[in-house]
Amino acid sequence: MRWTIFTDFDGTLTDRDTIDLLVETYLGADYARTVHDRLASGALTVRGALEEEFSRLRISPEEIQRTLAARVRVDEALPRLWALARRRAIPLTVLSSGMDLLIAPLLAAAGCGDLPVLCNRLRCERADGAWRLAIEFLDGSPNGHDKAAVLRAARKAGQRVIYLGDGYTDIECAREADVLFAKRRLARHCEREGIPFIRLGSVAQVADYLEARSAAAAPSR
Repeated sequence: MRWTIFTDFDGTLTDRDTIDLLVETYLGADYARTVHDRLASGALTVRGALEEEFSRLRISPEEIQRTLAARVRVDEALPRLWALARRRAIPLTVLSSGMDLLIAPLLAAAGCGDLPVLCNRLRCERADGAWRLAIEFLDGSPNGHDKAAVLRAARKAGQRVIYLGDGYTDIECAREADVLFAKRRLARHCEREGIPFIRLGSVAQVADYLEARSAAAAPSR
């Protein structure tokens, strides 16, 4: 069986969630808290939250990218993991319920602009002197992107799946992964549900895991 790696983006590969940062900065921390409370209670889906938040934002693509470039950092070990995956011919793909305009510039700045990404698309249009933002979702799922379906398809194709995640949209992926690296909300969920996982601090751990597996599988001389 071949390995394949899928990873969430916001909060997993980054030190801050890009969407949360934009909402808190431009719509206020109190509003951001109400959204999270509604998500936690089940009163709002991730898709619904994203639609509501981005319908209220009135910022330009340039302002979005300036804000994120100044305040969000990608895990410094990501280039190492991406280089290792390419050397070993292990597919590595970002799966996100976030948007291309938020993700692509940060990956490029981290030296991983060629890393494959499956995510939603953010449309930005200027009308009547104001910017209007709307999301083109990948599918009709409550998360706006059924990431767990991607994992199931990979396993059905005979691949062993490593998954990295941290939040709401990663919960359905937890039981689909052969090896799960988790932190924050996803780690707490796995603890409650008894789902085995490796606590994630940095993606350097994933590179170490792959190298250790390769060393263990190497024939002795």
